Amino acid sequence: RYISAGGIYNSSSEPTNEIHSFNFKNFVWSSEGDTLPRKTIYSRLTLYNDNIYKIGGSDQTNTLLNNVYYSETGFGQTGFNWNEATSIPSDGVADGALTLVLKPDEIECGEIIYVGGFRNVDFRVQVDSVWVGCINPDDPSIIKWESRSNFPGGSRARFQAFPWGQNKVMVIGGAAGEDFNNLFKDVWLYDVVEDSWTQLDDFPIEICAYMGGSIQLTDNLWAAVIAGGITTGQVISSKTFVYFETLETVTSVEIINDRVPNSYFLMQNYPNPFNPSTTIQFALPKESYTKLEIFNALGEKVSTLVSETLFAGTYEYEWNAAKLPSGVYFYRLTLENYLQTKKLLLMK
Repeated sequence: RYISAGGIYNSSSEPTNEIHSFNFKNFVWSSEGDTLPRKTIYSRLTLYNDNIYKIGGSDQTNTLLNNVYYSETGFGQTGFNWNEATSIPSDGVADGALTLVLKPDEIECGEIIYVGGFRNVDFRVQVDSVWVGCINPDDPSIIKWESRSNFPGGSRARFQAFPWGQNKVMVIGGAAGEDFNNLFKDVWLYDVVEDSWTQLDDFPIEICAYMGGSIQLTDNLWAAVIAGGITTGQVISSKTFVYFETLETVTSVEIINDRVPNSYFLMQNYPNPFNPSTTIQFALPKESYTKLEIFNALGEKVSTLVSETLFAGTYEYEWNAAKLPSGVYFYRLTLENYLQTKKLLLMK
């Protein structure tokens, strides 16, 4: 189902608390029996473990909200049962970009990210804040929020975020200014693990208030779809853009021997030279927070393979470097009291 919650009707200035759903099996819209806990506009929805989360927005008194609500029934059943979850620890915010972050392995929580938005209904003051929330899988009402590095594109609202591979989120365009008349077409990729932003090629047009999303078509082929929205001159766009990208294949780290080794050790990758995949093994004598990273010959990090707590044992990781050029690279294992770097050679 596709869910539409809140908003305004036609020229009405008061938001609604109605929920409508679209059934993709029979292509029919229907009104849900249950309603939102309060009338809102400019709020955002995302999904985690069959629970729908609703964040921020503006209510009928033009009060900006930092409240977070979730429905335990979510997409799994008919109807909604809304409860309050941990609020974003900031002033109320509306019309920002919200999405769930996809992770390669089982994790202790589900991570959601909220970027930007505006904080003043009368003067439309946009912000560049970034909040990452860790949802407790055992108690969906508990979210541990963390403030991250500000969005480098500057303060803006009326844009969206969506997953782009594992641990990463893409944001496109948006608008700033009291009347949202300053539009953008820049595209950014956020790495949740590294708390780092990378600017990608610009979108074809300046765009805001669009509908967008992403889908994983194969193991490493992703597609983004951007439809409608408002473009330069406050013109409503009827265009649809689709972007495809083959991302670096990510294979989760696997334990190959759970016998406790005597010491930390990073093995030489094999094969070496390689094209395009190679295997990296390392050993942990005790449970450790582990980072395995790849750097190019200039010392620039090109990939984070492992960033998690692992039990004692011997592990291996198969790294696919199909998108990288030939050359010398270095892989580094970082632990609490251990740091080891080795060289590998990619030959195409």
